[in-house]
Amino acid sequence: RRRMASRAERCRSRAGTPRLAGRARARVRAMAAYVPAPADALLFRPPVDAHADAASAHVLEAASYPADEAASLESLKFRASSASDCFLLAERAGELVGFVCGTRAPDGPLTHQSMSEHTPNGAALCIHSVCVHPDKRRERIGTKVLEAYVATQRAAAAQGSGVATLRLLCKEHLQQFYASAGFELVGRSEVVHGTDTWYEMIITL
Repeated sequence: RRRMASRAERCRSRAGTPRLAGRARARVRAMAAYVPAPADALLFRPPVDAHADAASAHVLEAASYPADEAASLESLKFRASSASDCFLLAERAGELVGFVCGTRAPDGPLTHQSMSEHTPNGAALCIHSVCVHPDKRRERIGTKVLEAYVATQRAAAAQGSGVATLRLLCKEHLQQFYASAGFELVGRSEVVHGTDTWYEMIITL
């Protein structure tokens, strides 16, 4: 009898172990949901204070493009206020480390006119700037903010934003960078801006 009881107790003990382990795993998963984001995590947001956010973005813009290509502070203020749904800022520990911005236009190949105006219900979103803080480069911030931008616009399109394509112009050596985010090459652009040749790339949402 003692031997039988001992075996039964061992069986009950072994049978109960998986259930306890399963509950423990569930508690660990539940606790993990409340773990705060790391201090160095990137946080993405649209402009809140158009003038202040544009001023911060302009510092990165001026450090990222030649003087004859960089957007003016007034242009960034306009985009942050009138096309805020096309403007995404990336912050880390409260500091602006990158941003992407654009305006909307009628769908079709990019032109000087389509890139210089903002048509709120346009089916094309023209990306003007993809910038990273000069001290934060080589950390894949540009890739992350661009991917977040594309994901945000896909989600908005699914909710009826009316954006059908994301379009941009880039120099030849940056084609691979944009291709890694899902853009496809359209071809050489007729737009002249600065001294280099530009190539149009596109994502169809």
